[in-house]
Amino acid sequence: MRLYLLKLILYLFIGMVILKLPILQPWVDEFCLLLAKSVSGILGLFDAGIERHGIIVLRDTYGYAVAIGKECSALEFVIAISAATLACPAPILKRIKVLVIFIIVFQLLNVFRLMTLIYAKVLLNAHFFDIFHEQFWIFLLSILATGLFLFLASQTKLNFVQANERVNA
Repeated sequence: MRLYLLKLILYLFIGMVILKLPILQPWVDEFCLLLAKSVSGILGLFDAGIERHGIIVLRDTYGYAVAIGKECSALEFVIAISAATLACPAPILKRIKVLVIFIIVFQLLNVFRLMTLIYAKVLLNAHFFDIFHEQFWIFLLSILATGLFLFLASQTKLNFVQANERVNA
């Protein structure tokens, strides 16, 4: 278990450092633009008042806009779960399977989160919007990320106890 924690901390540190590298910023910006396109495209199916200008998604009827920046990408959550998965003593193919499924499902949840923020900005005053945006959704995403990781780990048999028994045997 100590080895797992050391690997986790190391991978987490490396992931966060890599995310901050200037050479990756154009990729992160493109990812944020893809999120904005996804959010505006889905909302546009149901609401003709949705517009997008770059990474800004707005509801023109009310003049409310949400800018989808690096902080909105949930990449920190992806790095944290990636570190936890890669540090796990399981076969690499199982770890990759967990990562791919997690990233897809988690980013779909993130798109849903961003869509709710567009309408939360319309329905809530500034104080409650900030609570909804900066506290409620961050807490919920943390719970969802942990739960999704544990579920995927159990479904793909990323079992720490069995892996530790194999290592210690």
